[in-house]
Amino acid sequence: MRITDKTTDQSETSVDIDLFEGRSLKKATKSRIREEVGSFLVEQTLASMGEKKSPVAGAPGFKALSKNYKKRKLAEVGSGEANLEFDGLMKDEVDFKPSENGIAIGVFGERAGAADGHNNLSGKSNLPLRQFIPDVGQSYKKGIALEVERIIADIISEETSFKKSDFEDITTRAELYSKLADIFGVMPRPELQLAVFRNEELTDMLKELDLLGLL
Repeated sequence: MRITDKTTDQSETSVDIDLFEGRSLKKATKSRIREEVGSFLVEQTLASMGEKKSPVAGAPGFKALSKNYKKRKLAEVGSGEANLEFDGLMKDEVDFKPSENGIAIGVFGERAGAADGHNNLSGKSNLPLRQFIPDVGQSYKKGIALEVERIIADIISEETSFKKSDFEDITTRAELYSKLADIFGVMPRPELQLAVFRNEELTDMLKELDLLGLL
């Protein structure tokens, strides 16, 4: 999962996230990954905002409101918390949409400009940083990133078809990884290992063929 690009205008403040990283996957598999990862990241973003924390690795917690703004917010909505929620509209506009290599996630709608004010993806904001969208070169916190990789690995494993005859002539590690890349898509060996071990049927099959030790 890598942040590859960003958009900052009056209708959209978002970043593009590459979820496939060169993997050769079926259209239906990509669609499922987009939907499940997108929904998870939106959920984590909203939860972090509610806790006045950033979901972005290395980003600081949300700075408390200024005295005057806190007074105004208390008077108008009954809360003085720096949780990025005044009328609730910006949180309602946190969403994701498909992009070429994964998803775009951010704020889509009339509060996009306000979202850039808090995240400063454009580099033009003077507001205190209360970041809930990672910039290019940044990443989500470790726990969030690991869960995304787990979701992707599980989906690839579940959506992939194979048969015993695919592996019966394999005798070397290179041959095994080449076949796994054909089945799961091109990815680093540790990810291929993860895909295998998340698929009980495949793990048992490789064990039966005495190939598991080649991983």
